[in-house]
Amino acid sequence: MGALRHNRKNLFLEPNKMRKISLSISLIIFLLISTLFAQDPINNGKTDDLVIPLDTNLVVLDLTVLDKNGNFVSGLKAESLKVYEDKVEQKIEVFTQESVPISFGLVIDTSGSMRFKLPMVVNAAKEMLNRCKKGDEVFIISMKDAQNIELIQPFTEDFLSATKALNKFTPGGGTALLDGILDATEYAQIKAKNRRKALVIMSDGDDRSSSIDRDKLINELRASNAQVYLLGFPEGFTTPDGKFIDYTLPKAKKLLEKIAQESGGETFFPTSMTEIFPILDRICIDLRTQYTIGYEPKDANDGRFHSLEVKLTDKKSKYTIRTRTGYFAKKRMKENNF
Repeated sequence: MGALRHNRKNLFLEPNKMRKISLSISLIIFLLISTLFAQDPINNGKTDDLVIPLDTNLVVLDLTVLDKNGNFVSGLKAESLKVYEDKVEQKIEVFTQESVPISFGLVIDTSGSMRFKLPMVVNAAKEMLNRCKKGDEVFIISMKDAQNIELIQPFTEDFLSATKALNKFTPGGGTALLDGILDATEYAQIKAKNRRKALVIMSDGDDRSSSIDRDKLINELRASNAQVYLLGFPEGFTTPDGKFIDYTLPKAKKLLEKIAQESGGETFFPTSMTEIFPILDRICIDLRTQYTIGYEPKDANDGRFHSLEVKLTDKKSKYTIRTRTGYFAKKRMKENNF
């Protein structure tokens, strides 16, 4: 299959059309869920009682709550949390802790700078596929420069075929990290069948070829609900005593961390396969054990960006909450504007 940007008209839609499709998919999901579960929308973590109101204006957040040791905190209730939009507290209409299938993308940096790291990265990607469960689906992108971002595996539940697709990588060329994440975000938003979506990006963060800037990508991430997990493979070398000396530019690390933070994901910097295994376990646990909350915003159709913050009602708690930092509301449609 050709490069994503060469086939953009076939694989992607304009942003407004994309959001309309996403809205329709959300409505269908809400309809299906509402017919399967009981009547109380706030169920204090019991997934078998969940009903999501049939309101397409509902803002839905997936969030992770961690203790001081980085372990997931379970057992919270709706009254344990407060959600703020533009610093104004909102009424939580939906609350659940659900283990659900995931639609995710593996975006692999195959540029020349990854030549010696690529075998380790491919092994890490295969390990991620080994952790998939029934109902999950995955797509795979090979990312070089802006004209060579290739979808080598469309969404599939055949993880054996996806694993074989990882053997097709050939390193070379530059790195268009921002463009690659943007393409993957748009593809996931349009093609994913599951509500919970994630991108697992594996790169050294050395972006020298993107056609967009950081702010453009962050705005697109805010318009989607895909969480980004970045495995940054730093530049450096191992000394005779086994110590890894990292000389990756701080700017590259900050870029990766900012992208993940905005989406509610996380950034990791492994230097060996022994470090990668627990990272992959953490990502999978993170995605499968998150809390989901939803509320109906006051200004649902103003087309503006709205900041988000979730806090614990117990101010003495030392827990950390990770979720996306905001969203773009859809624009109000004019009358007779079809």
